[in-house]
Amino acid sequence: MFNKLTKQIFSAIISKRAFSYLEILIALAVLTMALFPSLNMFTMFKQYTLYTEDIQISLRLAQEKVEEYKAASYAELKALINAGKKNPEPEIQVNRQTNTGGLAYTNPQYNKFKRKITLSFLNNDQDMILITVYVWWYDGVFAGGDQRFIVLKSLVCKDLVL
Repeated sequence: MFNKLTKQIFSAIISKRAFSYLEILIALAVLTMALFPSLNMFTMFKQYTLYTEDIQISLRLAQEKVEEYKAASYAELKALINAGKKNPEPEIQVNRQTNTGGLAYTNPQYNKFKRKITLSFLNNDQDMILITVYVWWYDGVFAGGDQRFIVLKSLVCKDLVL
């Protein structure tokens, strides 16, 4: 009697319908375990893409200033240094960029960038001027150490006429 009742319960549990539900639950569990690492990977790729975009913008902003100062004559740059203006643009909040044609354009992404330019003689040599541009920004909380930066340097040499 007990054996017959056990067989009926067991056969009811393992009917075709119950077994298909069990298969669906197992398939969903396997799919979920495979899907979570993929979602984490997409989130990580998005963060790297945003970080790379910030680096590209900061390099563009630094290159703009390097080109602007390299377009000045050596005598003008030397006069700035000798006049004590080694930091002609100290810690400026960036709000626009100027292209080579002189056209200025703004981008809301520039608001998080700051830029600083310094001029100095390279190794106290009066014939070489070092232009250094610092661009930095914050990702997240300042206290969390989320400051990012790039430094771009360029050298301007005195024209030698023989």
